Amino acid sequence: MEFAYPATAGQLHSVPAFYVEERTVLSDEDFEAATADYPFTPTGLTLVVRLTPAGAARILHETKGRIGSYLATLLDLRLVAVAQIASPVGNDPDVPIFMGLRLPDRVAFETAARIAARWPR
Repeated sequence: MEFAYPATAGQLHSVPAFYVEERTVLSDEDFEAATADYPFTPTGLTLVVRLTPAGAARILHETKGRIGSYLATLLDLRLVAVAQIASPVGNDPDVPIFMGLRLPDRVAFETAARIAARWPR
């Protein structure tokens, strides 16, 4: 899983279009654990991520000065979420990060299975 920043946001047929920078902020070694438990929430699949201390420090540093920017979440090079940064992320490495992923049911099940295979409990 990777977190990366979309470089710009534009409009394409009234649907936001995001162009993702090639720079990766976090990668697999920055994650201690990730789960996508059932049942799904009304807003979609909930992803719970625990970062290493180094990963938490890096995401905090990167998001602190980017309030209002967008953060993309990729899993196996597939975009699964884009969220606007409302506040710095990773203030406390002991507190997990909860992310709501709005995905069609089939994609949500596939994503949950890929996360479970990659980060077994």
